[in-house]
Amino acid sequence: MTDNYDNLEIIDEDIPQENLLNKLKNMPMTYYIVAANILVFIILHLTNVLIEDQWFINNFAKHTPSISMGHEYYRLFTAIFTHEEIPHLLFNCMAIIILGKPVETIFGKWKFLIIFIVSGLFGSLSSFIFNEAIIRSIGASGGVFGMFGVHLYLFMKNKKTYLSIFGKDIFQLLIINVVIGFVLPNIDFFGHFGGIVGGFLATASLGLTHYIKMNRNFLLGMFATVVIFIGSFYVFNNNIVMYYESVDTIIDDANEAIQSNDLNRLIQAKETLEVITPKFPPMMESDYFIEQMDDIINQMDN
Repeated sequence: MTDNYDNLEIIDEDIPQENLLNKLKNMPMTYYIVAANILVFIILHLTNVLIEDQWFINNFAKHTPSISMGHEYYRLFTAIFTHEEIPHLLFNCMAIIILGKPVETIFGKWKFLIIFIVSGLFGSLSSFIFNEAIIRSIGASGGVFGMFGVHLYLFMKNKKTYLSIFGKDIFQLLIINVVIGFVLPNIDFFGHFGGIVGGFLATASLGLTHYIKMNRNFLLGMFATVVIFIGSFYVFNNNIVMYYESVDTIIDDANEAIQSNDLNRLIQAKETLEVITPKFPPMMESDYFIEQMDDIINQMDN
């Protein structure tokens, strides 16, 4: 039997190219998040030139008085994508890609997006609750640290399997970042911690399947996450609003007591300010007022 290969030939044709729309559709979500951060960075610096220096930061950073008294709740979200300096932007973008891509591979792009946003929101919430009220906080660090929350959930779910796949490197990296957060100035450690909590809660709610399943565990988990977020914000925000609404009246009362040389009234004003000042976030201006009152009380008492 003789084989006949006369009809065989290699066809020289152009391989069909994937169109731009499909390329964008298949692009990892991590790249979209990085692109969003870069775009906001460009807009921020354009507004510095075209509108007013610091206009973008003043209007979109996490700033407790603006959120509580100005009802600018959107700041909890917009702060996630806002960076002012190139090193801060580059560090967070690299961290999003390095830490985020494995998480996106496990959970899929839409679950990853949910985890990142929930982590960022919890980072903003934690900064809102624990950070000094007058400080403006920005950056995607809450979303980045949410990736550590994901790994913490995976580790707790199945320690043996997790360690066989990932080892202990991620937790060593977490410890290093925690230490850096304590040592270096101008780092919002509370935002990082909130991101870890948000990442853990979001992952626990979404589950380990690649696609979102509208089942009982998902609904209960997301409901619990939303309740924790809104409930925490509501409780601490009410305390902050009460403080800001009362402090001017108390200071006026203290000044009237000083003018009338009424020591007892001044002491009462100071004690009232101490009572209404929330523990979280710490109020720097409250400490300043109380120190002044103490000095004047000592002078009047002598």
